[in-house]
Amino acid sequence: MELSGFVFVALLNFIPFGCSKLVDFCQLPYCGTDNLACNNPSDLARLAVITCSTHKFCLNSPEFYYVGTNIGSNYYLGNLNDYEDLELMLRIIQDWTRYADYINIKMGLYMPTTLEKSGIPNALLLMADRNTHVGCSAMRFTVNSIHNFVFLCAFSTDLFVERPIYRMSMRPGTACNRLDQTYSALCAVGENYDNNKPVLNARVFQLPLNLSMGRQAYVPAT
Repeated sequence: MELSGFVFVALLNFIPFGCSKLVDFCQLPYCGTDNLACNNPSDLARLAVITCSTHKFCLNSPEFYYVGTNIGSNYYLGNLNDYEDLELMLRIIQDWTRYADYINIKMGLYMPTTLEKSGIPNALLLMADRNTHVGCSAMRFTVNSIHNFVFLCAFSTDLFVERPIYRMSMRPGTACNRLDQTYSALCAVGENYDNNKPVLNARVFQLPLNLSMGRQAYVPAT
């Protein structure tokens, strides 16, 4: 199933306008619908969502060397049509974004190797300054009268431990080659982030398979 353009914008642009406790972004992209026309992340999202697995798979493409993912799910009883797809998607997105309250400036400057809550990486990935493209996919299925809804988004970058989530500045957009005409705090569409290239000595953050471990670790990116 397809996700409408305005939900894409809500998904990636909530941080620049809604998280006032953090300082301005140096080079955050504008993620409008024109910038999200690439089908490649959507294809990767479809491949991942059909597994019904919360484990993060190794995904990439010629355009995107690193692909991070957020996944969420809901279930309910009763009539299958009691909840529309969009309503369930927005509930999951809201769950991802609520963990922004646990993110501080230090974490944005230096991604730690461990996090106290497993939901924090979902919000951190939305804040990454290399996030230029996103594709999402969802799936419904019913088992024993329980209706399940699984929603997954694939992003054009990932979280790298001991690296900045985004670069900060006193004035937004100082590292942009060109600012967006509508959203002056964001880079214009077409900003080059070299997302098709590997990051030197990068280590990708990864949740453990056994969530009872409490803390998260990382795995090598290459």
